[in-house]
Amino acid sequence: MKVYIGQDVSVSGPEFLLKKGYEVIMASKADPLIWMKEIGDADAFFSRGTIGCPGCVFDVDNNLKVIGNYGVGTDKLDVMRATELGIWVTNTPIANTVSVAEHTIALILALASDLLELDRETREGNWEIRNSGLSTELYGKTLGIIGYGAIGRKVAAYSMSLGMKILIYSRHPEAVEKWEVSLDEIFSQSDFITLHVPLTSQTYHMVGARELSLMKKSAFLINCARGGIVDDCELYKSLLQKKIAGAALDCLEDEPATANCPLFRLDNVIVDPHTAGQTREAGERMSLHAAMGIDDVLQGRKPQWSVNHPEHLRQSLS
Repeated sequence: MKVYIGQDVSVSGPEFLLKKGYEVIMASKADPLIWMKEIGDADAFFSRGTIGCPGCVFDVDNNLKVIGNYGVGTDKLDVMRATELGIWVTNTPIANTVSVAEHTIALILALASDLLELDRETREGNWEIRNSGLSTELYGKTLGIIGYGAIGRKVAAYSMSLGMKILIYSRHPEAVEKWEVSLDEIFSQSDFITLHVPLTSQTYHMVGARELSLMKKSAFLINCARGGIVDDCELYKSLLQKKIAGAALDCLEDEPATANCPLFRLDNVIVDPHTAGQTREAGERMSLHAAMGIDDVLQGRKPQWSVNHPEHLRQSLS
């Protein structure tokens, strides 16, 4: 059986598939239009989150049985179309938990210490910046965590070790814990707010003008989830007018961002190119777990990490 890989991935996944006896075909270019021409009779598509698997890939006759997604988020995949066609979609929900949680804590620490401002001023010869009192301790501060899955829980554990107080908001009743409060309480009571929810129609712009207006003037927002969860235009206004102290963004609404992104003009925001889950270790785990999902389906097993449940496959893969 054949596995078509749309973009470069870490070696652990392809090596796993080759050892299992699959023919692995690498796309000549990371372009859906090229994929449509090359996918041929491949049994599986190895997808990566930066492009995913748009609906146009299904517009050509194909033999696909499974899409194995290298990553957690599936907003770049046409899951509904895949489900209608009886194609399984798998992802890697536990592969980058540690990496994203550590990156979140790194951004929180950078915001609290005003690390970028201190670095800029020191490089310009302003040694007296050390007396500005710009930094703040995390000990005793309140961290609001929106989304309490694997990453949210790991962030909570790390932040508690720093002496922070925890508030959580989760849409899933099974996640209820003693720190759970309403979304409004998260925004009004937290010193730092971090987002760990998927991008869906329910979470799109869940942080907008109203939510930002509830935040303390001294509070910070961190987004290591998905662009689009935050209304970047409203965030820009809040940061420009100093209605909140700052933000750290691992993701933006429009990616890849261009040099004229308004947020780049501000000194009270840290931005990186969606790298929270891109450590070497997470890359190898995502690649391997995506390959394992592909192997599960092609060998007639129900995948361990499935995003959808194609109706006509429920009985055969039980």
